[in-house]
Amino acid sequence: MARLRRQRGLEMNLDSLTDIMANTVGIMVFVMIFAVLAARGTFVRKRLPVVHPSAKERQVFLCTQNTVRRYPMDRLIDEVCAPIKGKKLTYDNIPGLVARLNQMRVQEGDFEAVGEFHYTESQSLNLVFTWDGLQPEWRSRDLDRGYVVIRPLGRSRGETGAELGSQEARFRLALAEMNRERHWVLFLVDADSLDVFEKARDVARGAGFESNWEPWRCQWPERISLVGQRSEEGDAVADWWDRFGPQSH
Repeated sequence: MARLRRQRGLEMNLDSLTDIMANTVGIMVFVMIFAVLAARGTFVRKRLPVVHPSAKERQVFLCTQNTVRRYPMDRLIDEVCAPIKGKKLTYDNIPGLVARLNQMRVQEGDFEAVGEFHYTESQSLNLVFTWDGLQPEWRSRDLDRGYVVIRPLGRSRGETGAELGSQEARFRLALAEMNRERHWVLFLVDADSLDVFEKARDVARGAGFESNWEPWRCQWPERISLVGQRSEEGDAVADWWDRFGPQSH
């Protein structure tokens, strides 16, 4: 009899487990409700289903303040970074190249861009070729931060959705200068400009161009990071450094 009583005492009761699961589900529901309420007004990243061919060149248009205008971001990056394009960075030439980059000031369309680059000097082992053979040198220079800073000019103005209906609209004229076999259209869209974006997208599609879009916050000046932490810039930032940037020394 004693043995039987011990076996009965080991029988499991699932009431506590049920209570724990119910409490856990309840907490998760409250967390979801809180997250939804906290996220009200958040601009959610979306994408159009159009997949652009990687072989084509993108042409960027900016949708802000419910207007659309051409944004030559890639061209401005190319012009500012021209002194360093394809260069091989060395200990001796980095200061001069950085100085030239920081003196660059270019204009394209309704925008102006300047360079903002920095380098660091540290002590590390380098082998330098001399007449006496390879000699150790305990110093190095590295290009550690680099930005292209873009701001609109005072005369900068976009076109509204109503103005896009005109055949003389600058947006339509810009599309006419492009080649649908070589170019695709990227729209950078601020939260207040979804209406004009949809109209501009329809005009681009009607002209035979493939398009895509990315959310964008209208904050000037825009600092586009090319060296260092580039993940902050999102998908709109060109991989300029990987395609045309300097070679490592």
